[in-house]
Amino acid sequence: MKASTKLAAYVAGLAVVFGAAFGIAGAVIPSSVVENWQDQSVSEHSSTTPEPTTDMTSTSH
Repeated sequence: MKASTKLAAYVAGLAVVFGAAFGIAGAVIPSSVVENWQDQSVSEHSSTTPEPTTDMTSTSH
């Protein structure tokens, strides 16, 4: 079996596995769980803003 054939079979297998996982997750996980997870992710990322540093010259050793 040629390397290109093996690689193609591997990629096709990965596509089948990921497609099956996507389909199963869509059937098993309720959409309300996904919405809550997305809402939490957005609120966590948007509420944290780094404070700028004002003094970059002083360092303590």
